[in-house]
Amino acid sequence: MKFKFEQLIVIGFGFALALLVLTGIISFRTNTAYINTTRQIIRIQTVLKELEITQSTIEATESRMKGYVISGKESYYKQYTQSVAKILEQINYLKKLMPEDGGNFQRMALLERMIGEKIDFVQRVVVLRQEGKIEEVGELLSEEKEKKEMDDVHAAIELIRNDETALLEQAEKESINEIRDTRITLTVLLLTAIILLSVGFYLITTDIAKRRLAEDKMMKTAEELRNLTSHVESIRENERTNISREIHDELGQLLTAIQYDLEVMNPMGPKAGRLYIRRKGALKKLVNQAIQTVKRISYELRPAVLDDLGLSESLAWLLRDFTRRTGIKHTLAVDPKQLECGKDVTTALFRITQESLTNVMRHAKASRVEVGLVQSGNGLTLTIRDDGIGIAVEKVKDGSSLGIIGMRERLYSGGGSLTINGNSGQGTEIIVEIPLRENG
Repeated sequence: MKFKFEQLIVIGFGFALALLVLTGIISFRTNTAYINTTRQIIRIQTVLKELEITQSTIEATESRMKGYVISGKESYYKQYTQSVAKILEQINYLKKLMPEDGGNFQRMALLERMIGEKIDFVQRVVVLRQEGKIEEVGELLSEEKEKKEMDDVHAAIELIRNDETALLEQAEKESINEIRDTRITLTVLLLTAIILLSVGFYLITTDIAKRRLAEDKMMKTAEELRNLTSHVESIRENERTNISREIHDELGQLLTAIQYDLEVMNPMGPKAGRLYIRRKGALKKLVNQAIQTVKRISYELRPAVLDDLGLSESLAWLLRDFTRRTGIKHTLAVDPKQLECGKDVTTALFRITQESLTNVMRHAKASRVEVGLVQSGNGLTLTIRDDGIGIAVEKVKDGSSLGIIGMRERLYSGGGSLTINGNSGQGTEIIVEIPLRENG
């Protein structure tokens, strides 16, 4: 399956966009995982710190207890009670830091029980000291069981510390590995996206450059064709003028001479026969028809009034001839009456009017045509309006309408514009605007 250039560009940019979206998703997930890992590391560090404090507090509690036993001072007893309260508070705090589904949570429960037993033991010693039973206090403190319990507490704390330290090292290692892998993945994805975007940008700019060159070439060709069309049209008008004059002057004069000779040619005088008179009359009729045909062809090729009397009179003659041939009524409004415009403008407006009237005669089914020619500022506006069936919008936009194309091409070289408005059942309006140049 072959793809067009535009489709390939869309696919490439779509893939690059997908890579960028994937990069964003991976970044988000990595960031979330990093935050979770960071929280875990902070939790473990807090646990380790609190374990150190708890162990120190337990040792301080035992020391203050012994100080009270030895000295009996109430200050030691007060410090001892404060230390006990602090130990219990730290144990509860540590239990909150421990995940309930982890092994250290169970160890914390065991440590809590051991510390509770140790506090009970210390409390018995304190009570005995308060009662003055010094010998019994000495016996309790000298027991190996008391020393072993303290060693067990330290061992439990050390076990939890080691486990949390291992968890910390594992979390830090996973975090480092995850960051490294994410960096590699994101780098590959970003580089791929950048390469795709760069290639797409290069292809687009290259394609734009090629299209601009093609458009410039087409515009240049179109300009050359328009210039050629304008030149050909100018040559056609000149040829029409020359042919019209030759037909009118040469052929017209010959036919006039034949007509005169027929008038004076009468070799038999009053004795001429009927056959001769009939043939002479038929011949004179044919010569008259030939003269009228010559005049018509001459005027259609290039009306003499167009060069002799100007645009206004030419339009008046054209409309009179149009009404005579079609029966469609007309009105003509020219402002000012005497227009001064160059030969090219005169020819263009005359031919556009001629083409428009031909279309009215063929397609409009109109009963009336209104033509207006107004000079305003440095431009002329020609308006041709009929009351026919109206031209369809599709026909106006149709690029195959040679008549409309021809009218626009006549105006192009002079910088003019053509507007055609048509409404069904409301007729057609043609508006021609063309600037007047100083050189005509």
